[in-house]
Amino acid sequence: MKKESSHSSFSYENTAITLIWAGILFIIVVTGLYSFQSYLPFIKVNFGEYGELIGGIVGSLWALAGVILFYEALKFQRTELKLQRHEIELQRREIIEQTQQIRKQNETLAIQTIENTYFRLMSLHNEIVESITAEKDEFTYERVKKKQMISGRKCFVEYYQIFKRIFHTSFEDVLPDSFSSETNKMIVEYAFRIFYDEFQADLGHYFRNLFTIFTFIDNADIKNKGFYIKLIRSQLSNYELLMLYFFCLSDRNKNFKPLVEKYTVFRNLPVDELIEITKVLYDEQAFSRPGFDD
Repeated sequence: MKKESSHSSFSYENTAITLIWAGILFIIVVTGLYSFQSYLPFIKVNFGEYGELIGGIVGSLWALAGVILFYEALKFQRTELKLQRHEIELQRREIIEQTQQIRKQNETLAIQTIENTYFRLMSLHNEIVESITAEKDEFTYERVKKKQMISGRKCFVEYYQIFKRIFHTSFEDVLPDSFSSETNKMIVEYAFRIFYDEFQADLGHYFRNLFTIFTFIDNADIKNKGFYIKLIRSQLSNYELLMLYFFCLSDRNKNFKPLVEKYTVFRNLPVDELIEITKVLYDEQAFSRPGFDD
């Protein structure tokens, strides 16, 4: 296409130049004849006729050449405008591609920042768990009771057993004929308040950090939040889940309960008699949700 356009432009230009030279040649010839008409008796041209002849013929040739050159200039401008539009379109596409790449890079950086923060919180969670200590009653072969220090996730086994004793004691004080969902919630609230008042110094940091992790994921601008919830859920032992279950039922911690329901945190929660009678206090979504990735 470029070769054809170049050849066409060359032909128009040569045609215009030929017409200009033809006009010049005509002037030279006519001027020569006018100058030597005294030697050529068969040619009689006065000055007025000479001017009309030059003006009529040469003027027409040069006017035609001017029209051709003007047309060629317009054609050249049109071609230049097409090239400019093409270049602008290429630049626009390039800018769009660069913008998309920058957007992807920003998204990648944002995700990396979120993940770095998330895994730092996870690491802190594990450090907190390892730092928790508790005393456990142990009996020797002689049936002598003594205290044993335990640490880490083993503490939550002991904590849950303590909470269960407090819960059963509170439950026995309620008459069967007066038992209802409302009294059920009241017993859970009362039992956990007694338990937590005693062990808050050991567990307060743990639950606050866990709440921070769930809140961070919930507020994060990421698509697959279920994946990150699955990671933190996989880090929680069965007894951690059980303690979290009753922790979220306390009115003091009511902001945590919607998050565990939203992300089906108790999907693999171990079920015992306490869970069975208090399960109605949670939305069913806390335990199962169709299509939720386990």
